[in-house]
Amino acid sequence: MIKYNLIAFLLFTLPAFSQQQENNALLWKISGHGLSQPSYLFGTMHVLCQEDLNLSPAVMHALDSTQALYLELKMDDPAMVGEMQQHLLGGEGYSLKKLFTPGDFALTAAYFKDSLHTSLDAYEKFKLFTPTAVLTMHLLPCKTQGSLEMALMNYVKPKGHPVLGLETVAEEMSTIDEVPDSVQLSGILEVVRDPAKARANFARLRTAYLAQRLDSMMAIAQENKADAAALQLLTIKRNQHWMPVIEKAMHAQPVFIACGAYHLLTPHGLLALLRNDGYTLTPVF
Repeated sequence: MIKYNLIAFLLFTLPAFSQQQENNALLWKISGHGLSQPSYLFGTMHVLCQEDLNLSPAVMHALDSTQALYLELKMDDPAMVGEMQQHLLGGEGYSLKKLFTPGDFALTAAYFKDSLHTSLDAYEKFKLFTPTAVLTMHLLPCKTQGSLEMALMNYVKPKGHPVLGLETVAEEMSTIDEVPDSVQLSGILEVVRDPAKARANFARLRTAYLAQRLDSMMAIAQENKADAAALQLLTIKRNQHWMPVIEKAMHAQPVFIACGAYHLLTPHGLLALLRNDGYTLTPVF
């Protein structure tokens, strides 16, 4: 999902369902283990319809109770877009077209032209993540889209709260580069071969997220083992890398941490890692 919700980004191996059901919440209060004031952890879905972006009273109260906003990236950095674009470009001699079979490229190009009203050739020098992101954004049943991250930023900016990042663009992009091209190609081709099914699955995911049913989101994720393996690459290492950043931030001041909802769950998720370190995690509704 997704930061633009790489289709494979939202899928990975599941823990027991009893644990998932206990963890059905998007907002968590973090307390104990020497914290003088609680911090909060919030699971997001990176791309949603505009009507989905109203912050709940609980989220606004948590933002009001903290002094800094941590996102996956420092999204208010003017240099971020340019830096990300550099990482999304392939190296010398790179060709997106060469990654496809001739038939699959023709099918994908036709879909981009007929359904997205753009040319796949425009992405010829970009890594697969970029056309994947474009496809994913068009799976939503709305013309006007936005991100919860921007909604959170817009809420805290007038309060003077700093916006910080759990990692750098280079760190995030290096992890994405570890996802095999074959897995990313598979995700693209699943959409262009059966767009109705892809839209239906994305609608299920959106419905589950808005209902705070993380167990349902995980069940949807389990349906594709190849993408599940990709998401393991994209979550486990990053969660472990984020933990020292999160702990240092929480002990300095109360903070609000927002990241993709799939980073919260599994035995290697942030909820488990924080509990294992001695913090108390309380769901907030």
